[in-house]
Amino acid sequence: MELPPSARNPVLTRLTGAFAATCTLLLLACAGCATRPVSATTSDAARPTTPASGLPVLQHDDALWLERVTFGLDSAAVSEFRRLGRERFLERQLQARDSVLPAPIAAQIGALEVAHADPAHWLAEVNAQYKTINAMPDGADKEQARKMLNDRGNKLGYEAVRRELLRAVYSSNQLQEQMTWFWLNHFSVHQYKANLRWLVGDYEEQAIRPHALGRFKDLVLATLQHPAMLQYLGTSTRIMRVNSWSCTRSAWTAATPKRMYSSSPAC
Repeated sequence: MELPPSARNPVLTRLTGAFAATCTLLLLACAGCATRPVSATTSDAARPTTPASGLPVLQHDDALWLERVTFGLDSAAVSEFRRLGRERFLERQLQARDSVLPAPIAAQIGALEVAHADPAHWLAEVNAQYKTINAMPDGADKEQARKMLNDRGNKLGYEAVRRELLRAVYSSNQLQEQMTWFWLNHFSVHQYKANLRWLVGDYEEQAIRPHALGRFKDLVLATLQHPAMLQYLGTSTRIMRVNSWSCTRSAWTAATPKRMYSSSPAC
């Protein structure tokens, strides 16, 4: 008489028995879960609608909307959104009241040289210094003088970037920061052309920022009349002024702040 395979292999027999016992225990556990009454405590804990603070949970589409209006969610933005709701939150951002910055951040910005810009004076001074350097005889002294002047310009350009990033991260007027970045990217200048490194900070501060949420006409005129843009455009200023109006009107229609942020994101 031939023995079954399980009898020929004692290891297989043990594994089969263990598997059967495990299945039995799992079935009993599931049956117990199905008949166990759900307590009030368990039911409340399973509800994700309200956090411990009693405030409504931030819904997924609200979180996406806030991500578009701001440079990223933080506790201050979420708290303000919960307090005001979407429409009032947007209206307050469009008003762009005096920006609230943490004291250490405001102190950092205030300590930057670019925060006390006098572009007309700087430009005249830089032009005079370059003339002096160019008149020097070729040699190490001339190269060192040119390097020192260029280094100062690079420092001012770096400070302009640093100030903008600090505001983008810490300012309470997040929509204004978004639109300032948007229009600065649209009406961009190249800081390494001519003497623009001395002017880019003032260009953002005086030409872009005050009009980022305002009238498009004022924004265009402010950018075109600023020394940074005039130097960037060079001899083609008149041609670029004409073309700028036609190529940017459509961008303004698409990028009007309320149009951009009043609806729910499609994603």
